[in-house]
Amino acid sequence: MLDEKSQRYDRQLRLWGTKGQSSLENARICVINANATSTETLKNLVLPGVGHFTIVDNAKITSRDLGTNFFITSDSIGKPRAEITKDLLLKHNPNVIGEAVVEDPRALINEKIEFFEKFTLIIVSKLERPLLVKLAKKCWDLSIPLISIKSVGFIGYLRIISPEHTVIETKPENPPFDFRINDPFPSLLEHCNSIKMEELDEEYRAHVPYVIILVKAIQDWKQKHDGKLPKTRDEQNEFKKAVYSFKLRNEEYNVDEAFANAYKAWAEYSIPSDTQQIIDDEKCNQMNEKTTPFWVLARAVRDFVKEEGKGYLPLLGTIPDMTADTNSFLALQKVYKDQANREIDIIQKKVVELLEKIGKKPESIEREYIELFCKNVMNLQMFRFGSLAEELDPKKSKISRYDFEMESEGSTATFYLYLQSSEIFNEKYGRYPGENTKEWEKDVPLLKEITLQYSKEFGLPETVVRDAESTEFCRYGNCELHNIAAIIGGITAQESIKLLTSQLPSLDNTFIFNGTQCSGLKLKI
Repeated sequence: MLDEKSQRYDRQLRLWGTKGQSSLENARICVINANATSTETLKNLVLPGVGHFTIVDNAKITSRDLGTNFFITSDSIGKPRAEITKDLLLKHNPNVIGEAVVEDPRALINEKIEFFEKFTLIIVSKLERPLLVKLAKKCWDLSIPLISIKSVGFIGYLRIISPEHTVIETKPENPPFDFRINDPFPSLLEHCNSIKMEELDEEYRAHVPYVIILVKAIQDWKQKHDGKLPKTRDEQNEFKKAVYSFKLRNEEYNVDEAFANAYKAWAEYSIPSDTQQIIDDEKCNQMNEKTTPFWVLARAVRDFVKEEGKGYLPLLGTIPDMTADTNSFLALQKVYKDQANREIDIIQKKVVELLEKIGKKPESIEREYIELFCKNVMNLQMFRFGSLAEELDPKKSKISRYDFEMESEGSTATFYLYLQSSEIFNEKYGRYPGENTKEWEKDVPLLKEITLQYSKEFGLPETVVRDAESTEFCRYGNCELHNIAAIIGGITAQESIKLLTSQLPSLDNTFIFNGTQCSGLKLKI
């Protein structure tokens, strides 16, 4: 019988497991400004059980909030927005702890910025750019991930700011398998050689796992071809015929599987590019007391590849389902698992040596973590999102002309420019385009001029700045639409969970949603 917690979180536990859930429950999230977008984000973090959240907002609820935020009702007008939002969100999950800090976030950032050091993730919604830059710099220096979000009319925006994010459990749809068919390790070769196909009866022969058939076939091929693998199409077709020759009866589906997977026998082993990039990274050389477990493991794996592995990563130790009787499958599975455990033992010794060198306790990295790393070593990913300071520097920004030149009228990419230029507009005029004015049309040429100048500074084509988008953006008046806020809130919560659990690949690094076209665009900026 499942306990109450397991029942509540049943579906998500299937997604990110108990380890991921623990990471979520130990998280401390800070949200600046309790508007519709950030409230939707928090709702989607409270429901799965984020441990603790803090809302920083000194605003009082007004009638404008009623029109943009479905969580707030008319009887809340005049009350602190942070307090009301916190209370409403906590009703969704009694296991979550919430706190409202009714203070001006501007004052906290300018006078008490150390307040933010205790959080594991900070989410900022509609914070003026000078303050955002200052907070982002602080978070960057402390390696605290920050997500900047906003929705303006039909446009939504999300930007992840963090120096680095490493992922072990990327959970690809088609996970790789490491069979070592054309270069079997000793125990695998011994196991395959122990099975004499010609001596087996019909029933047992039909249940020999296809991996064994391929190992036998490729060993025979290499003996006849000076140790070389099938290279040309003719050679590969010849090899496939040799594989198919194992089939004596139509019912031998294991041979059909071997034939379908014959390419695995001639495919040369290579380390995935993402994993290679990680073990080649300079962080593997710069080991010190601040080095994270991920990079200690990356260094240990790199040393293993150069030494004991002889060019191979640690064996994954898993095999997929295949045609075989239970005993034959389990026997083959044990061969792979035992070899993987032997290699994990080697990795663990290297980890202990590395930890001792940098003055850390050997037990600071548990065996369970080492096993997890080795099991996923072919799926590792690393993200370096780029700082906000770099994004706003024309000389360092990674913004690409291609993203804008390939876009048509009403493009999603163009609204990135308007989101940025609206911040400049606010710094210049003390309000956002079209905000708090009935004569919003007068802001159109002002915004267009700023956007043209911005695009020019960053080397972007001026043709993407058009009257239609300039008018549309001013017409929004910096308002939020709850449907757009809900979309951005859902995406932000999803990306937050990825950052907190270190599972699944993250968005890198900016997402723009265009509600007028129902389209989204990812930008690397």
